[in-house]
Amino acid sequence: MRKLLVLLFTAILLLAIPLPAYAAPVAGNPVTLQVEVAADVISIDVTPANLSFGRLTPGETSPAQVITIANNSSRAVDLTATATPAFWSENLKMDNLALAAWGVTEAITLANGATRDASLTITIPDGTTDGLLNGSLTIWAE
Repeated sequence: MRKLLVLLFTAILLLAIPLPAYAAPVAGNPVTLQVEVAADVISIDVTPANLSFGRLTPGETSPAQVITIANNSSRAVDLTATATPAFWSENLKMDNLALAAWGVTEAITLANGATRDASLTITIPDGTTDGLLNGSLTIWAE
């Protein structure tokens, strides 16, 4: 019984002793933090810069010409293409697809640092008048 009383007294005594409050550090060494967030820049290169499909007659399709698209962006990009004037947008094919469908009906994604070739052909419609036809192809990345 005496042991029980001593244990009980010790337990009560321990509960009655106030615990020290949490003390904040007396000295600190702060670390300065900084981060620079770079702009999400999209950049592609298309080579060559000029293509000639040669001399064709109405109804004829050109041999394929190849362009290379390089993604210099910090992330993957989705590609689409447009051409002007209408003669080119209506008759130019990329990878055997109508230009309006290239990159639209099926996404064409190019990883950052990657390159991709695309094959271009032009078909001259019947009834096209003779002469030199110039145009411009734009590859879009987003």
